[in-house]
Amino acid sequence: MLIISEFLANSIIWLIYTFFSLSLVPQIILNYKRKKNKGLSDSFLAASISFQAFYVFYAFFCNLPLAYKLMNSIYLFLTCVLVLQRLLYYKSAARRRKLYSFYLFNIFLILSFIVFAIGFMNFKNPLIGWIFVSFNTFRNVIPMFDGFLNKSLKGISASFILLSLLSYSFEMLASLALNLPVQITVNDAFSILIYFILFLEYKVYKKGIKYTKVGRKKLKTYAQSS
Repeated sequence: MLIISEFLANSIIWLIYTFFSLSLVPQIILNYKRKKNKGLSDSFLAASISFQAFYVFYAFFCNLPLAYKLMNSIYLFLTCVLVLQRLLYYKSAARRRKLYSFYLFNIFLILSFIVFAIGFMNFKNPLIGWIFVSFNTFRNVIPMFDGFLNKSLKGISASFILLSLLSYSFEMLASLALNLPVQITVNDAFSILIYFILFLEYKVYKKGIKYTKVGRKKLKTYAQSS
């Protein structure tokens, strides 16, 4: 019975982190098709790289199950691909130089924090879990606020939003079923709420874009007829 429970738990973890990793693939494909870097902002990508790099370090340092090590490493790699696309698709060389500096500084901060963590942080302290919750919530809130401020989610893949929402929902169910630490459940609850709002924003602003296109088409037709 214990072996079956462990197998089920590991299977659920693999499933959840596979969905997390796959969530970035539609965004990469959309960016490639559009040859544009609009969508996920530099703030979100920088926060994602920082969070995932520390999570990968944490998984190896604390010798977490293979699913945590492998799938978080894949998620980090895919985030780096998004950053690379963002740099490649900028036409302005000056803007690209600024972004290079921004991301290099971000990498320096990550490495500095990891060195500090090795020397001074106790990873068994529950406070570490709450730091993860706070940082991940901050990361996920960024595209939601970007959408609200810009009244547009143009360039963000709907599949990215839905897969992220599905991943956090699965993880929350697993955390409740497997009696995982409360920090995971709280993190998932916040993330589900954020991505649900993000999905609503996507539907509302996409409808607005459609209406605008229809209005422009009518105006153009009217101008041609007159």
